[in-house]
Amino acid sequence: MTTTSDLPADFPGSIRLALPGEILDLLESPDDASARDHFASTVAELFSSLDTDRRRLMVEGLMGWRANALGRGQLMQGFVALPAGASQGGVTFDGQVVWQVIAGVVPVPVTGEIDAGEIVSRYLGQQVDPATAYVESFPTRMGWGAGLLTTVPLLSDPDQTPGLAERGFPGRLGIALAVAAPVDAPYGLLVIGLCLDGETTVDLGSMVAYIAGQSELADAPVAEETQWRHRQQS
Repeated sequence: MTTTSDLPADFPGSIRLALPGEILDLLESPDDASARDHFASTVAELFSSLDTDRRRLMVEGLMGWRANALGRGQLMQGFVALPAGASQGGVTFDGQVVWQVIAGVVPVPVTGEIDAGEIVSRYLGQQVDPATAYVESFPTRMGWGAGLLTTVPLLSDPDQTPGLAERGFPGRLGIALAVAAPVDAPYGLLVIGLCLDGETTVDLGSMVAYIAGQSELADAPVAEETQWRHRQQS
């Protein structure tokens, strides 16, 4: 369970996450028992053709992923899975959509100009050529915000790419990143989205920007037993 007690002591208040309804958040359930029940029903609905043992293994895998995410202090570990032909926000996708979106509290730089390379190297641990990335500053409910869209090659050896492409593997990973923070605060909210279909990076970025931009500080004290993550239907 994630509460205000999990935040850094000098973070100014608590955060209410604004999450679109399409996201399956592994951390949404307040305790392990309810999380297991939720995962079991979801797996049974999505993978009804699998036998009981395989579905059980999938549930255990999700529980392990949840424990790992909570242990790292994440606020949200979400997935979006849409079939080919599905629509979201007025956009119809030709192929299947599989996105991963995570959120957490991180140290942020002093308010000001933040270039694409600095954002990615700071939070993703790798350098991205700013010439191939799109970066934008935008206001958020918390204060300031900055976002980045880019794609990176999945394989370091280009000679392997053609063979994998013929087998349906994507050649590039889409990355959408957004940071939001109160002015002059040492910590802020980081939201990262990943997609295997680089052509959906812009749409993924819209969701990431929504979460970062619409999430807000809760000025009133929140009781320790109260979950301060909330779902806001888009």
